Amino acid sequence: GWQDKPVSKVFTDIGQLEQLKVRALISRIAHGFRRMGLGLRDAYRAIDQVANGLLSSTEILAAIRFMRIECSTSEILSLISHIDEDKDNQISYEEFKNAFQGYS
Repeated sequence: GWQDKPVSKVFTDIGQLEQLKVRALISRIAHGFRRMGLGLRDAYRAIDQVANGLLSSTEILAAIRFMRIECSTSEILSLISHIDEDKDNQISYEEFKNAFQGYS
């Protein structure tokens, strides 16, 4: 049965596996926010180091490293690509909120 196969073989579409990895990383980040006593808006403001109302990949990477969440650069890039709905290479609060909906 499927239990005997590696997890990556169970997913017929590589996109499904990537999406699962992104959701797991979002869950770990949300846990970090809760551990620090931050709601979503406060977490967003804390990550927005230049205070321009948008998150850059550098700011997101710094926040993940600050929270000591273990993940690869490719996982972070997948996360950003997943969250960045309008593909402008910046994360708005609305995109951030949509990504973390159900985890806060």
